[in-house]
Amino acid sequence: MPESTFDYIIVGGGNAGCVVASRLSQALLNFIYPVEKFLSGGSAANYGTWVRGYETDFNEWGSLVGDERKSETHFRKEEDLPNASEHGFHGPIHTTTALQWPLGPTVKKGFLEAGVTGVADANSGQSPDLARCTENWRDGIRQPAGLAYDMSKVHVMTNTLVHKVLLEKTGTSVKAKGPSQLKGARIESLIDPPYVGKNLHDHPAMMIPWKPRHPEKRLVFGATNFPNFDGNPNEWIYTAIPVPGAGETPEQGSVFIIGGSCFLPKSRGSVKISSTNALDHPIIDPNCLGTDHDRCIMRSVIRFAMKVMNTNAAKEELDAFIRPYAITWFHPARTAAMGAALDTECRVKGVESLRVVDVSILPLPISAHYQATVYALAEQAAEDDLCISMKFRTK
Repeated sequence: MPESTFDYIIVGGGNAGCVVASRLSQALLNFIYPVEKFLSGGSAANYGTWVRGYETDFNEWGSLVGDERKSETHFRKEEDLPNASEHGFHGPIHTTTALQWPLGPTVKKGFLEAGVTGVADANSGQSPDLARCTENWRDGIRQPAGLAYDMSKVHVMTNTLVHKVLLEKTGTSVKAKGPSQLKGARIESLIDPPYVGKNLHDHPAMMIPWKPRHPEKRLVFGATNFPNFDGNPNEWIYTAIPVPGAGETPEQGSVFIIGGSCFLPKSRGSVKISSTNALDHPIIDPNCLGTDHDRCIMRSVIRFAMKVMNTNAAKEELDAFIRPYAITWFHPARTAAMGAALDTECRVKGVESLRVVDVSILPLPISAHYQATVYALAEQAAEDDLCISMKFRTK
């Protein structure tokens, strides 16, 4: 590639990187966009779940970091959901409610009989009890961020690993100059932002399998002669759970799953580098279910599922089930938190020209799948960057 001058270098090709690159490139800024593996990140591989989260979570976020801006504006900007008054209509991400599946009405009836209240929209910002899942699919096809957002003006470099961000001291400040290969040099700490690599959290979860009482009715996806059904991942992704030591894997189509999660965990883990080589794996301590609070929540999740299915279990039985079978939703976050390492415009404190925009900057857990939150966060960051860039250009 010939040498060029770029206004922005965006490292990482996930949801947030695609949004920021797309929005800023439309303002005729020059870009290079290195990507290590594949463009679009989690949106190219996840379930497609589209859950905004609750207004109380975002209000607490704003209070914690000192930012009174409302998230709803940026949620609307990214969404394309017709006939929904509290959503956007012309954004790049088309959303839809999940399709019904044969056991759906029966399971819903069980939830209602267990004492929950049904609501029309899980993304209204209020705390719903039971609502149909919203997903970002269009005509049954996934929407990767790199395709949903216009990347035509972005110079994209795939199969590219950034080993280091050069930092240059300018007087009393430190300025980021751009990525460069790390040549085995000893890492020198030029700044010491608080809590970097600390306070890691994830959403621990349980997948609870059930056998249908009448398998001959073919009500579970994967069963022989199952009726034609064009569903999305939340209806069909877990049809069998092979676990070492758990005996034979259930026959395809012989079980269905009720999943549950602790969305506001108290447990905190950490991420550390293992060497100066960017190719070496980091040292990750997730510490999931590390507190009594989180373990209590997971017991409650299973108890509630059992209540829906009209059964029960003792505390000891629940703990014995949780220990080997608990998973996470792969929502690791908060290792470079806004309000600690970053300011409210995603700028690294103590460094000029360096921002971080991804789930690592969340200052607290959100009661939702993080996909919609990351898109909205990136929309806001792009807007902030664009305002700053335009201000300097007009001076």
